[in-house]
Amino acid sequence: MMEILAKQQHKQGIRWLMGSGAIAAISVFSLLAYTSILQRTPSPVKVTTTAIESGSLEQTINESGIVRLGDQQTIKAPDDSTVEQVLVTVGEQVQAGEEIIRLRNPERETRLQAQLTEIEETMVQLAHDRQKVQAAEQTLETTQRQLQIHTLELEEKQLRLERHQQQVQEKQADLADSQEELENLLELEEKGFISGDQLRSQRRKVRDAEIAVREAQLTVETETLILERQKLEQSNQQQTAIASATSELQNAQLAVNRIQLQLQRQELELRKIQQELQDTLITTPINGVVLRVNVNNGEGVTRGHELLTLGDPTQEYVRLSLSTLNAAKVRLNQPARITIIGPDSPVYDGQVVALSPQAISVSDSQGSPGGLATVSAIIQLNQSTGTLIPGSQVNVEIILDQRQDVVVVGLEALQRSGKMTFVWVKDEQGFAQKREVTLGLEGLDTVEVLSGLTPGDNVILPNPDLNLEPGTPLETQSS
Repeated sequence: MMEILAKQQHKQGIRWLMGSGAIAAISVFSLLAYTSILQRTPSPVKVTTTAIESGSLEQTINESGIVRLGDQQTIKAPDDSTVEQVLVTVGEQVQAGEEIIRLRNPERETRLQAQLTEIEETMVQLAHDRQKVQAAEQTLETTQRQLQIHTLELEEKQLRLERHQQQVQEKQADLADSQEELENLLELEEKGFISGDQLRSQRRKVRDAEIAVREAQLTVETETLILERQKLEQSNQQQTAIASATSELQNAQLAVNRIQLQLQRQELELRKIQQELQDTLITTPINGVVLRVNVNNGEGVTRGHELLTLGDPTQEYVRLSLSTLNAAKVRLNQPARITIIGPDSPVYDGQVVALSPQAISVSDSQGSPGGLATVSAIIQLNQSTGTLIPGSQVNVEIILDQRQDVVVVGLEALQRSGKMTFVWVKDEQGFAQKREVTLGLEGLDTVEVLSGLTPGDNVILPNPDLNLEPGTPLETQSS
């Protein structure tokens, strides 16, 4: 019994050892298999790469515009008139000051003749009034000469009066001498030294001297009164005569001045009419070419009617209507490229020469404001092409900014994760690596790389079907 039990236990031990060994063998095999799996290299992922190079980069906006020539302008009729003759044809070269259209205005021609007649009549009246001035000047001069003569006569009478006054003094002196002599004789006569006849004779001399004094004084008084009266009369007469002659002269001069002013106004009106008639001879203000003629011989036109359009073909411009968004980016002197709408169009260089500071709202189809606002700009071509047609539409590419010899990468290679911008690159071992980049100027399909890439780096072009991870082996093909 004990032997049987011992054999059974021995068999159970053998089975247990065999099971444990099997489990251990399976565990070792599984561990080896797992280790083999971990150490096995994954299959390379096929990707497309592009090599980073240095290049140029532009930031541009594209607009369309209308071609215009330099100083392009439309000549309009200055007034209601009739086209007498059109002297030019479309496409003809003209020089500044050259007559291009003749207009007729019969009403102005009639006004011109009437004005000339008025001026002629005024000039006749002016000549007549000038003769009056000359006559008045002569009258005044004669009156002044007469005044001088009368003044001389009065001065002569004044001298005679002074002479008579002197004679009065002389006779008074004689009287005094006679009176003194008489007194002396009276003393002698009292003493008996002289006779009575001698005394009587001396008394007669005294009386004669007194009479002579009175007569001389009377003469002086009479001449004084006469002289004063003549002075007063002459003063009044001459003042009246001179005042009358002066007034006549002033009136004549005023008449001449009025006629001269009237003549000046008439001459101004004449020049105005002549200028208006001159305006009917339409001349070109510039050297240029005729682009369009809107009238024919004999056609009646109203004031402001468009006669013809011309421009300077040596200068070509493009007028743009920019959106306010694009206008905010445009600056004067920015370069531009102009192309004709169509395939294989040549490219012409130009630059921005004018930019309006104000936006203009475009009216809608019903004439109400409130449409899209645009900003006017003008591009001047660097050289005249001779092929662009005025009034035609062209494409304009304005270069807002440029970079030369910088690292650039295509926009399709960029990836973003949150705020980080990166690209996938292939390292030297052929594995995928994530590379953060700092960007600069952005163009239409490329962007400037300020840091993170250098020329020669291979950048992976992302494929939406691939999910790259750092360290992924790559099988590359160039783009």
